[in-house]
This record gives sequence, structure tokens and C-alpha cells, in this order.
Amino acid sequence: MDEIKSEIGRLLTDEVQLGGLTDEREIEFLKWMAEHIPGDLENMRLGFETISAFNVSYAGIIQRQVRQYINKLTPDKNPLSLTSENAENSEKVLIKIKEIHQGVIDSCKSDLDKLLSEPKQLAYAMVAEFVDRILRPEDIKDDWDIFLNDEQVRQKVWPEFKTMANRMKIQKDWQSLVEQIIDINQLEKMRFL
Repeated sequence: MDEIKSEIGRLLTDEVQLGGLTDEREIEFLKWMAEHIPGDLENMRLGFETISAFNVSYAGIIQRQVRQYINKLTPDKNPLSLTSENAENSEKVLIKIKEIHQGVIDSCKSDLDKLLSEPKQLAYAMVAEFVDRILRPEDIKDDWDIFLNDEQVRQKVWPEFKTMANRMKIQKDWQSLVEQIIDINQLEKMRFL
């Protein structure tokens, strides 16, 4: 799962060009996004929270799957019961235990073979949920516009906006200085007259 999350983070930082927002990359980028998206952009924030926190314990899945079969080997949970009456049929009991044992092994093997494809299905579900959250809601375009139109975000995502903003600030400062000089000159003119 971490490989898939890392790839999504890489795509967002490199291909979608969101990498300028932070130095964090891959999974850490997803976590950073989850923490820094404003709370009112709920779909986006929840999408990043969900994917960055998504984890699967394969041990738990395997235990749950196999436990149901292993329980058949527990003496008080199987249909065999040894009594003094059937003790002489110990050969038959042994054969029956071996059959149950082999059945448990076969069932476990079959289920574990099926589990090999489950990580791919879980990964697909994780990615689909993420995409559903950050790309498909009706008002998500507005959310992305709000997020990307924040001046700090825009300047980090697109460095050319930072350059343009700096030029505009210099131009505004320059215009302000020119206006101050004009005002001073007019005062001097009035004094001179």
C-alpha cells in the first residue's frame, strides 16, 4: 500500500506540480496536504486524510480468514468425541482426524491463495475513494479554485506568479513614490508662488 501511496504523492508533486507547496514528498506529502487544506474544503481534506491514513494489517486479515478453519481442529468444536465406547475404534477416529486436518489445510490454502489478489483490490478501492473525494464531487472545482487561489499556495505551486507578484509590488511601490514626488513638487510650486 505504501508503494501506491508514494506513487500518488509523487504524481501530485511532480506531474500536477503541487510540489512547490512543501519539501515533503510521497506519503509525507499526502499527510502534509491533509493537515494544510483548510477545514471548509471538506472533500479535499477528507480525501487526503483518508489516503494518508489508509493502512491494512495483513496479519489481521489472515488470522481472521484462517481462524475459522483452525477452529475445526479444536476438540470441543469438532464432531468427533472420544468415549470409552468408541475407543476401540481409534483407527477410525485417527482417520477422521486426519481427514479433518487435511480439509483444514486445503481450506486455508484455498483462502490464502485468494488473499493474494486482495491487496490489489484494496489498493484499487483506496485509490478510487481518493479520486472520488478530490475530483468527483459536484462542487470540487470550486474547492480547488479556492485552494489554488490562495496567494501563498499559488506562488508556491506556480513560481511565475511569485515573480509576477514581486514585479507588481515593485511597480506599485514605484507608482507610490512617483505620486509622493508629484505631491512634494506641487507643494514646492505653491511655496514658490
